[in-house]
Amino acid sequence: MLKEFFILNLRGDTIILRDFRENGVGERSLSRIQDLFYKKIKLNNNDEPPIIYYDGINYIYLRQNGLFFILSSEYDMSPTYVLELLYRIIKLTRDFCGVINEDCIRRNFILVYELIDEIIDYGYPQLVNTDQLKYCVYNETRILNNENCYRRSDIFSTENILGITNTVSGGLSMFPIGFLPPNNSLSRVPINNGINNNNVLNSNTTGSGPKTISSNASQRPINPVTTISNNTTESKVVAFLTNSVPTIERNNEVFVDVFERLSIILNSKSEVVKFNIEGGILMKSYLIGRPELNLGFSNNIILKEENLFNNVNIKKLDNQITYIDDFNVHECVDINEFLKNKSISLKPPEGELIVMNYRISNGSIKVPFKIITLIESLNNDTKSSKYDIVIKLKVDIPESSFATNVTLLCPIKSKTSIVTLEIINTLIPIPQSSQFDEKNNRIVWKIKKIYTGSEIALKARINFNSNLDVNKIKEQIGPLLLSFEIPMFNLSNIQIKHLKISDKLGQNNYRWVRYITQSNSYICRLFDP
Repeated sequence: MLKEFFILNLRGDTIILRDFRENGVGERSLSRIQDLFYKKIKLNNNDEPPIIYYDGINYIYLRQNGLFFILSSEYDMSPTYVLELLYRIIKLTRDFCGVINEDCIRRNFILVYELIDEIIDYGYPQLVNTDQLKYCVYNETRILNNENCYRRSDIFSTENILGITNTVSGGLSMFPIGFLPPNNSLSRVPINNGINNNNVLNSNTTGSGPKTISSNASQRPINPVTTISNNTTESKVVAFLTNSVPTIERNNEVFVDVFERLSIILNSKSEVVKFNIEGGILMKSYLIGRPELNLGFSNNIILKEENLFNNVNIKKLDNQITYIDDFNVHECVDINEFLKNKSISLKPPEGELIVMNYRISNGSIKVPFKIITLIESLNNDTKSSKYDIVIKLKVDIPESSFATNVTLLCPIKSKTSIVTLEIINTLIPIPQSSQFDEKNNRIVWKIKKIYTGSEIALKARINFNSNLDVNKIKEQIGPLLLSFEIPMFNLSNIQIKHLKISDKLGQNNYRWVRYITQSNSYICRLFDP
């Protein structure tokens, strides 16, 4: 039995509060809850677990876009059950509001309260399905007229297919829909280009229509929308009360994201020791009438069980094959089609859903970044307190691709007195910065954007407080930690070959696909144990 539901911002301010048991939260109790999350989560580097026991009450929370979604209970409940319910609440809020941020929640607070009252009744979950809630919710979503979240209003050129993506919230092994970098773009290519295309498919077979599209197009609500002018306060009030502005056009389209997170360990020679890819195929559907959709994949996919029976025949193609260790699919997916023909048939409900999750840890991969290090002593003695470290980073991704938000961390275990950094000049100017984090005793190297084939290097001169053995200096430095994002690229080579919609109504359907690869744990050792 649930007691309360909260939405708090990073300052601890209460945006949404619903007391299911009607016992009265009280200002003192609410103030303690705000202090709890502000002190324990904000001031402790966000290392707190998602479940907190405080003053006889269990608080279970999830963080999304700078907001805390919290459910509380006085009873011992299954944590996974409550977390799953929070995921559903976040998903439904995004379905009906289009996007989750503080401004949107405040602007649509009546709609959010209506959703919460339909989802949970007197502390017991009731409805968590988008199709069911559509007939129970009567408030319209209110957006500002400068929020260009519709396809026709923000078209990008092919040179600007993708922008810089944002970091995915949390370290989730299974990806709840919507936990994707929001600021990407989508593009399309003809269907007959095969499996090597890392672009996007549009269903407009006549060849007309936009080639690319802003990702904001997928951030619109599923229910009717009314725009609110943001020019003056008076115009906002008039538009809100009279509903005088027209409803924005809705398009019959579907958005698909193929998202992968890479965990890998490299040895001192930048060779792969161990790797793991956690991927997800995520869909947001605005298709009217729930038509059947067929999602076809490239033929290079082989399940781990199939490899046991056919390993003799696939050895010659080992470098081209993707071995899937395990996977799970949405309840509306016909799994037999995937096992037989490497395709998925489904009738997606309107809104967001996880079509498929998969994991890959076998086979061979081509690492996107190679890291080479060189450590030299400034003295010729067997022990020294001054060392020069050169870290060289080489990008090895497909042509015309690029990586963004690249950050390299180099921890230093021994105490240092002086650390000076120098970026070695490159032929092509690359926006980057470096600094020494004295608090955490580590080197931080940030590259905003870097293209394939680029090689850059950072030189660090470190003065240690004591003399260190030359042969053991590598044990005091590292391992190197790398984080990055690569849009329109996936490391597993899983490609969407076709995306067919069997629409009997004869409407123009638009289909958009994008690929995103992001690091989860990219570690490079300086010495091999």
